[in-house]
Amino acid sequence: MSNISLMNNKSNLVFILIFLASLAFAKSGLAQEDKYTEEITVIAPYQPSISNAYKIKHNPALKDTIGKKPSVGYQIEPLKLEYDYQPQSLEAATIEGEPLTKLYRNFIKGGIGTYTTPLFEFYATSKRAEEHHIGVHLKHLSSNGDIDDYGYPGLSNNDVKLFGQKFTDEHTIFAQAKYNREVVHYYGYQQKDFATSFSNDDIKQRYSYLGGEIGIESRYERRDKLNHELALEYYYLSDFYETEEQHAQLNGGIDTDFSLFDTDENQNIGIKLNGHFIDFTKPGTSKQYGSATVTPFIKTHFGEYSLSGGLHATAELSSDSSKFRLYPFAETRLELVENYLSIFAGLKGKMSHNTFDQYRRENPFVFSLIKTENTYNKMEFYGGFKAAFARRFDFNARVSHAQIDHMPFYRFNDDRSMNVLSIVPAIPNNRFDVWFDDVTLLNVNAELSYDRPDKLNVLLGGNYYRYTMDQLEKPWHKPDYDVYLNGRYNIQDKFMITANLRSEGKSYAKKFHYNSSGNTSSGTTFKIPAWTDLSFGVEYRYNKMLSGFLNFNNVLNKRYQQWLDYPSQKFNVLGGVTYAF
Repeated sequence: MSNISLMNNKSNLVFILIFLASLAFAKSGLAQEDKYTEEITVIAPYQPSISNAYKIKHNPALKDTIGKKPSVGYQIEPLKLEYDYQPQSLEAATIEGEPLTKLYRNFIKGGIGTYTTPLFEFYATSKRAEEHHIGVHLKHLSSNGDIDDYGYPGLSNNDVKLFGQKFTDEHTIFAQAKYNREVVHYYGYQQKDFATSFSNDDIKQRYSYLGGEIGIESRYERRDKLNHELALEYYYLSDFYETEEQHAQLNGGIDTDFSLFDTDENQNIGIKLNGHFIDFTKPGTSKQYGSATVTPFIKTHFGEYSLSGGLHATAELSSDSSKFRLYPFAETRLELVENYLSIFAGLKGKMSHNTFDQYRRENPFVFSLIKTENTYNKMEFYGGFKAAFARRFDFNARVSHAQIDHMPFYRFNDDRSMNVLSIVPAIPNNRFDVWFDDVTLLNVNAELSYDRPDKLNVLLGGNYYRYTMDQLEKPWHKPDYDVYLNGRYNIQDKFMITANLRSEGKSYAKKFHYNSSGNTSSGTTFKIPAWTDLSFGVEYRYNKMLSGFLNFNNVLNKRYQQWLDYPSQKFNVLGGVTYAF
């Protein structure tokens, strides 16, 4: 124990000596420079220690200031995701609204009027169907009244028509067959001018028409597909005096929409084909003629502008000779105010056939041996505008100037001294023939309409005509103006009021007389006064199936003449009932 204390004391003594020596050395060094005095008090023995040493690691690095993108190539492998989810089916949404109007398959109309005028009409059609539509129409109208001082004016008209359509996803197939039998009498003479009277059969004319049509047309929803149509028409017509006419007509065409210019609207381009073959036979002679026409066309839109144009290339065919004719046509439209005001201008031309059927429909008192020749609308310029205002009013106006060659005009033959044709009874030849002439025709047309659906509809229109003749003295039986008015007013779906007005300006007619050699004289010119025919109709609907009607015709009670020496009936009434089931 004592030894350990001694060792400790020695150690402390050594430490103190060393410290004092160091202090003395420092003091002597400092004394050489600056005098410094410091007093230190030792309170514990000194324990020297050495801290851990840590190596600082700095690796040399080269910093590149120029960036470079690495080129990376990759590809995506397609992977089909298989899943078994089946969505639940939903019921179609329904829109509440008005139900479909009930259609009745059958309709009957019957009535009787003054001048012993019976009326019967019948319709029968299939109901709504997605695949087909068929029907039949029958009609009879006749009159057996007399007109004072004139021949017997009795007439009758019978129509039978069968029609049908077949609908597929992309086409409609249609067909129809029709028969018409019309009987008139050449009553345009006054009995007092003849010593003998004529029976009804002596002045009778009967037309029998049998025809039909069959065709197919596309109904694609997409307009850029090749739309097409093809139809064949045929009829056979004969009359009481052994005149016959057969007419076959083939119509076809293709068209499609395409985008030629960088616009939002597509253009339409196509071609139409039209062919006619006519066989006209009258006692002692026959004539075969026809035509074939190819019409390429194009239509396009540029915003408010619409343009169309094409060419009628017509080969005129006959047993005597054949000719080739070209008739261009073009039209431009500009919509000044969208849906309210537009203007248009264009030109056109065309060759047309004058047939016996066309003549007798326009004027049933034509001559059986009438001439059938073609008319040529060499060039017609036209322009006008269409305007809509006050929501329900529309006003259209149009003016045209046409150069027409070989235009037909009706002239009145009158031979009281001889019977030119052995097949015609020895009576006044009060029948109309045609005379052809080249004309320049100026026409101004205007129409004003008001349309309030299911309530009131009114159309008022008129034409002004100015004929410049080449050879004829006057444009026979062509009025210088006409005015027409059609109106229909619905009173609470119970009463339907209709009004119709037709007025024509003065016109001129000419009578020709045959001499003993069969030649005609210069004839006599007659003026046909202007006339107006006004009619009203009233229908009372008891219910949707049953109704009654009354028609009041020629309420002005005027005996006017549309054709020379053929006066009309005066005021007459026709009444009856209709029934749908």
